[in-house]
Amino acid sequence: AVSAERAWVSDFYGDLYLIDDTGTEIHRLKTLSSGSGCHTMTKEGDLLYISPDKEIRKVSKDFEIKGLKNFKTHALIACCIYSSHFNEDILVGFRSKNSSKAGAVSRYSDSLEESFTFMDEALYEYPQYITENINHDVIVSDPTKGVLVVTDAGGKHRFNYQGRSEDSEFEPNGICTDNQARILVADLITSSVQVLDKDGQFLFFLLTDSDPEVDKPFALSFHLNNLWIGLGSYKRMLVYNVQYANLNHQEMQ
Repeated sequence: AVSAERAWVSDFYGDLYLIDDTGTEIHRLKTLSSGSGCHTMTKEGDLLYISPDKEIRKVSKDFEIKGLKNFKTHALIACCIYSSHFNEDILVGFRSKNSSKAGAVSRYSDSLEESFTFMDEALYEYPQYITENINHDVIVSDPTKGVLVVTDAGGKHRFNYQGRSEDSEFEPNGICTDNQARILVADLITSSVQVLDKDGQFLFFLLTDSDPEVDKPFALSFHLNNLWIGLGSYKRMLVYNVQYANLNHQEMQ
C-alpha cells in the first residue's frame, strides 16, 4: 500500500511497517494478521487491514485505530482487501470455510454499509490480492486456482489470464496497474514480473530471475512511475523507477 512518500508493508509474522521512500521505518503495527493482501491504503492515506478476528480496522495518519466492520459471522472468510482510489469503495475478497465451495469478491461503500457480491462467484477460490485499473476493471489474483481474474466494475467477467501458453504452471500473487492501464503481476513459478495489456494479452517480462537482485517477487504496488516490489525470499523491498525501456532501482533492507 503506497502513497507518494511512504508505504505500509507487511511481513509473514503479523507485523505492518510504515516506511518512507528511503526504507526508514516510521511506525510498526503488530496486527498478527496472517496471509497476503490483508491491508490497503485509502485515497486519503489511512490504512485499512483485516485483523485476526476478521474485523476491518482503520488506522489514521496519526495512528489511531478504529474498528469498522466485523466479518467473523460471515458465511465466508475475509482474506484480502482493497480500497478504491476512484470512489473510496472497499473491495473484500473471501474464501470458503469449506474447501469444496467457491470464494467471492464483494464491493462495499466506504462506510461498509452497502454491498453487492460479484455475481459469478465460481470465478474465485482463494482471492489473494485485489486492485483496479484506470478503466475501473477489478483484477484479482488467485494463486490457488493459478489464475488472474478480471471483471468490470459491476462484477461482469471480462477474462482470465493463466500465464503464457508456453508455461506449464502459473502462480500469480502481487498485482498492480500502471497509468496506461497495463496490468503487472508477480508470478512465483517463473520468479518474474509480467506485464499484460488491459485485455489480458502478455506484453513482456518487466523483471525475471535473470536479474540477480530479484528472487520470488511477491507483492507489487505502482505509484508515480515507481514500482515497489516485496520479495518472498528476503526481508527487503525493491523500488524501481519504471520507464519500461530501462529500470533504475534502489534497494531497501
